[in-house]
Amino acid sequence: MGAISGCAASVVIYSGFCAEDDISRLGRFLLIVYFVETGLVLGFAPWSELWERNLFIETIPILGEMARSPAVLGAVSGVGLVTLCAGLWELAVLVRLALSRQRPLSGVGSSIQVSVSRVGRSLEQGPRKTGREWIGKS
Repeated sequence: MGAISGCAASVVIYSGFCAEDDISRLGRFLLIVYFVETGLVLGFAPWSELWERNLFIETIPILGEMARSPAVLGAVSGVGLVTLCAGLWELAVLVRLALSRQRPLSGVGSSIQVSVSRVGRSLEQGPRKTGREWIGKS
């Protein structure tokens, strides 16, 4: 495991962060926004007037009867509740990851400098000698 996975060594050495982490966090944040918004809409829409004033419900009578049944209203609200819970769970995971990545800086030996020195040492040492020959793997 001499190679650095995910980011190039130069990115880690010079900047102390990885652009892929930012993209991953942005994607996770957009997923959270989508889940929370969809959960709220599906949770409250069946019980509002918007549910009754729908083009499909007004033009197709059988669809209107089905959409007004308590079972369908509860099922749609249940899907909204599950989606909202999934969004809140993802938010909790994102916050936990963000808090675990924060380390207090201790003056000269900050976490960025420590990671740079570790990367520098691992690049100087090269891959570990295990006695096995790994063909096709970096």
